[in-house]
Amino acid sequence: MPGGKRQKGFHISDFIEKRALPSVILGGLVFFAYGGVLTFIPMYTRSLGMGGSTSLFFLVFALVIVVTRPFVGYLFDHHGPNATVYPGFAFFSLGFILFSLAGNLTVLLLSAAVLGIGFGALAPAFQTLAVQSAPASRAGVATSTYFWSLDISVGLAAAVLGVAANAFGYPFMYGVICLASSLLGLAYYFFWRRSLS
Repeated sequence: MPGGKRQKGFHISDFIEKRALPSVILGGLVFFAYGGVLTFIPMYTRSLGMGGSTSLFFLVFALVIVVTRPFVGYLFDHHGPNATVYPGFAFFSLGFILFSLAGNLTVLLLSAAVLGIGFGALAPAFQTLAVQSAPASRAGVATSTYFWSLDISVGLAAAVLGVAANAFGYPFMYGVICLASSLLGLAYYFFWRRSLS
């Protein structure tokens, strides 16, 4: 501000860190796709005759994230974000393909493991990139920007993907829309990183 005066009241910069928005958008796309799993998997597994497998799916999903997290962190710290983001999107996309084709418990749990690898690589990578994009004094705002975007993305997924599931069925929703969301994120990340070089 001119003269070093600080504006009074609330301003959008108090809640949103603009420099974190590329990472926030990418994280939002990932959580939009994940929101489809989180919201609709009970109905999906029931439609496949595996209604009792939902908790087992999330158990495998969570265990894979925990087991792979140290390896993912090492790759990010020593080889940069590309070493985790590109493989992360590959696993995330493959996981949705498997998820949409799940006809038995083995394939369903395999999709949980593959999705866990992808999600476990992408979510912390984009959070870290969001924080790194801002000055240290704005790290808290960058973090909050990232997390409110995730909440919005999961909420949008419940509304938008619900319409798609009702119109075309769950396999279409997971195999086409969620896959397209992850591929869009991959394309966005590629062009964003190229613009920084």
